[in-house]
Amino acid sequence: MTFFSEQEHPWEQRDTERERKTAWVIFDLDGVLIRWPRHHLPNEQEQANFFAGLQSLHESGVGISVLTNRPPAAMQILAYQLGVNHGVWVTESGGSAYNVSEHKGRVLTKWIETAVTDIPHMRSFLEQSLDITGRNIPAIQFRQAQFEPGMGWVKTVIVPPEDMSPQEYYQHTLSPLWNTYPYASKFTIGIGKAIDIDPVGLSKSAGMNSLLALNDIDPHKVPTLFIADATRDIPAGTTLLAQGGFVGAVGNASPDFKEAVSSHPRGISAPTDTSYHGSVIHIVNTFLSGRNA
Repeated sequence: MTFFSEQEHPWEQRDTERERKTAWVIFDLDGVLIRWPRHHLPNEQEQANFFAGLQSLHESGVGISVLTNRPPAAMQILAYQLGVNHGVWVTESGGSAYNVSEHKGRVLTKWIETAVTDIPHMRSFLEQSLDITGRNIPAIQFRQAQFEPGMGWVKTVIVPPEDMSPQEYYQHTLSPLWNTYPYASKFTIGIGKAIDIDPVGLSKSAGMNSLLALNDIDPHKVPTLFIADATRDIPAGTTLLAQGGFVGAVGNASPDFKEAVSSHPRGISAPTDTSYHGSVIHIVNTFLSGRNA
């Protein structure tokens, strides 16, 4: 995988011009396509059947993309598992992108400086202060880099000790420390399953706009669906709804996200008692059956 700026390689247009889609489904990753171990996990055959179904959906002419806060290196494995061979996926909440067909990734132009200068400095500060060198904060590399799954480009993820929730770890440990960091105003902190530290301006809402633009998707012309599960996905869903798209909430979604989706006429909510993969199937089938209505 290689870094590219937007000016150096406008590959996203070549990809989408080659293969126009009849509909497009955008997936959040954690809680939608990937299940966290503390919840009930589908068995291997169920998961294989689910991925095979998504591959068939892709082969039938429906575009598949991913919008996630995970780093792009992990997208290589996911694209292979899903059998997807086209399109641009947006990662790190809009900070970077991964071209599936060319197996290349990039940091968006305006974040390259942050990725190369400020992030390593911040990582060094956190590693020294929290004594977690090499455990939770992977080193950033540039140009001649070889990436492994889980390695980040722009964002930094801190996983708290097992005996503390991310919220507790932030309140008791990270917050007092973070206030002493001289460049803290350049970054924002998001607390979910872990503590995400991103440059100011990165968000899933901005990422949604990037994903639509990079794939040349007009939701008014191509029915487009975003399936997600978390409160932090509401801005991205709102962005898509404003452009004529649809949003789906899986059965295991947060109450806030479910409420936001259920209150919109183009929102699709899976029943709470639906199985994990069954939630996604329910939403996709409902979307496809009504997209031309």
